[in-house]
Amino acid sequence: MKISGAPVDGGSFSVQPGTSANPDVFATLKQPVTGSSAAQTNLTNALATAGTQISNSHNNVLTMQTMVGEREQ
Repeated sequence: MKISGAPVDGGSFSVQPGTSANPDVFATLKQPVTGSSAAQTNLTNALATAGTQISNSHNNVLTMQTMVGEREQ
């Protein structure tokens, strides 16, 4: 993030999540990639990001299962 300009009294700015924060894997797979190396690269990056997010979610589930299991003993 880059913020520029002179600060002023009462000035403000807001920050919003990026559009790729929660990629839809199925929408990504529908994107055409033939004949465009840039499109192919975008698809590859989106799939890698989605795979990482799925892996992170799975790890979170396993962590919660472990925590619940510890409480039951």
